[in-house]
Amino acid sequence: MSGMGRAFYKHYGLRFPDGVYEPLDDSFLLADQVKVEAGSTVLDLGCGAGLVSLIAAHQGANVTAADINKKALQAATENCRAYGHQIETVETDMFLNISGKYDYVFFNPPYLPHEDMDDQLAKKHPELAKSWDGGAHGRRYIDTFLTQYKGHLNPGGKAYLLNSSLNDITKTQEKLDKQGVKYAIVARTELFFEKLYVFEITG
Repeated sequence: MSGMGRAFYKHYGLRFPDGVYEPLDDSFLLADQVKVEAGSTVLDLGCGAGLVSLIAAHQGANVTAADINKKALQAATENCRAYGHQIETVETDMFLNISGKYDYVFFNPPYLPHEDMDDQLAKKHPELAKSWDGGAHGRRYIDTFLTQYKGHLNPGGKAYLLNSSLNDITKTQEKLDKQGVKYAIVARTELFFEKLYVFEITG
C-alpha cells in the first residue's frame, strides 16, 4: 500500500494508507476498553486501520473486522498479520452484511455533524469523509447502531459505543433507557473542542 501513515498505541504500531482513518484519541479511548476473553467472538464495526481488532486478536479472541472501506479492511488484515494474528473481514455498511452474533461489539462511529464539515475537504477526501461524516447532528450512525446492535449481540454480551459531546449524549442515554438495558459510561476524556465518552451496554 502506497502513501502509508503510521500510528502508535502502547506497544502496537499500525500502518494505514491514504483514505483510511488515522487512529487518534477517539480510537485510543475505545481501544482502552478492549478486555476480552480468549476464545470469545468480537465484532469490530467500522474497524478503520484495525486497532481494536489487533488488541482483541492479541487477547485470543476470534475477530471479525467490518468496514465499508475496502482499504480499511486490507489495512486491518495486514496490521493484525504483522503481529501474527488472523482475522475475518466483512465489507459492509453498518450491520447490512453482518449475519452472526458476537460476545463483544465495538463501534467508533463517524460522529462529526455534517453541518460542521468542510465540504471542500470532503470532496478532496471522499473515502475519509465517510469515516467523519455522522449526518445531521452527528447521530446518523449512532442511532442506527442503537436500533440494530441487539440483533448481533449474544445474551450477556457487551457492546462498546463511542460518543462525543458534539452528538448530545443525553439522546443516547434516552434511547438506552427506553430499551431497558444495563449500560454505563465507562470511559471519558476531554479534548480542546469536545468530550469523548464510551458507553458499555450489556445485552
